[in-house]
Amino acid sequence: MKINFRMTVFAAAMCAASGIGATTPISPGNAFRAGETAVLTISADDAWRVLDAAAYPDSEIVVASGTAFGTILRLPHKSLGGKLGAYALQSWQIGGSVTNETRFAFLPPCDVRPCPWVGTQFHYWRDTWGTGDERILDLAAEAGIGIVREAPGWNNCEKTPGVYVMPSRYETLVNGLVQRGIAPLCHLDYQNETAYPDDPFNATAFGNWAAWVADYFDGVIDTYEIWNEPHNFYFYDYYTNTVEVVGKTNPRWIQAFTDFTRTVDDALAGRGLRVCVASEDWSDILYTMIEQGIARPHNYLALHPYANGVRPERGKWLRDGFADLRNRLAENGAEGAGIAITEHGWSTYVDETGTADYAPATFAEQARYLVRMYLVANAGGAAFASQYDFKDDGTNRTKREHNWGMLDYWGRPKPSYAAIAAMTRFVGDATFVEELSTNTVSYRLQHFQRGDSTDIYVAWSVEGDQTVNIGNLRSVLRPTDDTCYDLYGNKITTPRTTNKLALTEDPVYLIKGASEAGGGDSPWGPPWAIAAASEPTTIYANARESLLWHTSSFGGATLRWDKPEGATNATITIEGDNYHRTWTGLTGESLEVSLPGATGNNEDVYTMTITFDDGTVKTAYLGAVTGLGTVGMATAPRLKMSSSPEWPRFQKKAVMTIPFGARALTVNDEPVPGLDGSAGWRLLKSAGGDTDVELSLTLDGAAEPIDVTLRATGGPSMFILH
Repeated sequence: MKINFRMTVFAAAMCAASGIGATTPISPGNAFRAGETAVLTISADDAWRVLDAAAYPDSEIVVASGTAFGTILRLPHKSLGGKLGAYALQSWQIGGSVTNETRFAFLPPCDVRPCPWVGTQFHYWRDTWGTGDERILDLAAEAGIGIVREAPGWNNCEKTPGVYVMPSRYETLVNGLVQRGIAPLCHLDYQNETAYPDDPFNATAFGNWAAWVADYFDGVIDTYEIWNEPHNFYFYDYYTNTVEVVGKTNPRWIQAFTDFTRTVDDALAGRGLRVCVASEDWSDILYTMIEQGIARPHNYLALHPYANGVRPERGKWLRDGFADLRNRLAENGAEGAGIAITEHGWSTYVDETGTADYAPATFAEQARYLVRMYLVANAGGAAFASQYDFKDDGTNRTKREHNWGMLDYWGRPKPSYAAIAAMTRFVGDATFVEELSTNTVSYRLQHFQRGDSTDIYVAWSVEGDQTVNIGNLRSVLRPTDDTCYDLYGNKITTPRTTNKLALTEDPVYLIKGASEAGGGDSPWGPPWAIAAASEPTTIYANARESLLWHTSSFGGATLRWDKPEGATNATITIEGDNYHRTWTGLTGESLEVSLPGATGNNEDVYTMTITFDDGTVKTAYLGAVTGLGTVGMATAPRLKMSSSPEWPRFQKKAVMTIPFGARALTVNDEPVPGLDGSAGWRLLKSAGGDTDVELSLTLDGAAEPIDVTLRATGGPSMFILH
């Protein structure tokens, strides 16, 4: 019996909008969708006013005001002019002065998938992070965050040498992220005086612990980072206090850290992981690390390109798209090593004296700079960029460390949060094509393309307002055939004429060929309607003997089957969360169905049962996979295999259909447990390079197994049959 397998391959960018009408309500942390009503708590019988948070506190732009009776204030989106973005709500006792202030935001109305190149940092161990309130994870998902950096802590896991216990709070965090389709970045730190008081920086012991963590989270966490800013955090001080007193740029202590890193990296080898090394913000130290060989071709160089408030395009390492770093890596035996930004950000603290040694950012500056940082890093080929950090660490507005968040201390959105939520909806599911600017020092004009060939252009001025000549792009960018949106997703007038493009420091999004598909007063019709409009496509598990899996970004499915000999009609039942439908008297061999869209950031999986009038009953799962691409390719946040847990991550993995009747499957001579004969999916993991994956599948009634070889190609996440 010959079986044709079709591989569904998962590329890096797996965030796609769900389409018009996908407006799952969400309100934790005062984040609301366009068209919803903001429900906010104030003191009893207060006067109130709403300010544009992007302008405040530098200027007070009052959007709405009034008097509330009671403690609940309801603000329909239309009462604020239907404008997307972040707001500040001030309230006070009637006749008094402002006594209370809170923040809230209105975001685009559509769902968003976690974007794998947009990350952030949690401080889960500090203050309120350990209370078990997972609404903060929902806020990260709502912004399209795709990767979150957090540390379990060596001394928390190993209190007795060789005895490891995973802290429940960290495991709960990981599970919460994974359930939302967000990838955890496991930050491995720091020394361990509890288990190793005489040698707390023992590289071998640290490596053993790191390997245990990787095995503990096998298939769940794929990205690890070794240490964090060693000149700032413990390693340099330890060396100076125990070996010799040297300066922070002295190569001797840096060599000790390089050796430490390579020992730990060796302990993690053979698992197909992304291992990030260096984690530095000091250029001279980083360059010495590279010369000493801290990075090898399989590693990712972890960067912290803080630049004292400087615009991202002019900061170190980003200004040339990492070209200098890549040259340095190649010169020192690490050609092909990846790049990742594991920390970067702008603090919105207030410098009351004007003498601070690190420039603060306004709320508006933080919003535009973070979006531009993500875009420039992605265009430069970084695997991801992680903002520091998601939520403010304190309430003192004059302390720099308290004010890095895109949320304030209480988890309420700053303008940067709203701006990032718009960015991930515009280009999170798109592929960067090219930089079209003829002067990247002055302005940027990035070209993205979605899987449906929709072109998106993101443009901004690096510093100040300016008008640039784009005469050479007239055939590409014409003012009559695109729609333009601002930093927060509001539809605006196209900022150009035939040859000129008027730019500010806030990025704008030009959607080429967008129509007014949304209609009404919603500006969100064009890009999201286009993003979701893919044709239904049938994927066969085994066309003759099984039910079928189908993938489609719009939920439409064409189900086909072969009637058993002697059967004349069939009954089909499809059921899942909040969905149940039965079709009876089906005399043909196909059925068109439309499944509900994904709920939140989870991929809905439905059970289908088909009963023929001869008594034959077959079952299968149906999964609506988003982002159809070329034949045999798709992107998805999650799928489910018969008798298996959900698969929330696809880094360096592919998914193979398993036909109905499968009773035995081996992958590289290892048996796959749990096959029960139902159709399903099998997650395959590549070790990268040209590694082959050998499959052998046995079906009911088959005399011989079917043998297939898969080879990784085009990078570790691609598979082909050969």
